[in-house]
Amino acid sequence: MGVRRWFLLALLCWAACVPSEENWPDGRPEILDVNFLDIPSSRSQKLGFVLQFADTDGDLESGSLMITVNENIDSEIRLKDLFAAQMPKLSPTASEGELRFEVSLSGINLVNGEFVDFEFALCDASGQTSNRTSLRLLTVIREAD
Repeated sequence: MGVRRWFLLALLCWAACVPSEENWPDGRPEILDVNFLDIPSSRSQKLGFVLQFADTDGDLESGSLMITVNENIDSEIRLKDLFAAQMPKLSPTASEGELRFEVSLSGINLVNGEFVDFEFALCDASGQTSNRTSLRLLTVIREAD
């Protein structure tokens, strides 16, 4: 019997209900888009994502990225670390940009044919929280030879 490997297929991406662009409050961070990128290796328990943001007052670097998986597993990534890890590095006062990051799925029981739901939100240095953006992935498990 072969090693069990899993793959996730991006199906849907939608943004939560948010104010229209012309009514967006100054200084409040905004997630413009989020997409599934890849699985770094076939045996990895991590998934790669890319998130595009805007933050007119440029204080996002001192905040955090909040991630919810299947409505009950929460994690938080310090944006200072993410800003520094980008190629090229993002300016600490960036008012817009793109963040590439990985989410670990260790501790999550993946079942073939079931969905895994991700929700992302940004919180800046002044405590303002962005819109929440969701991504739903379908688990497809294949047996490797």
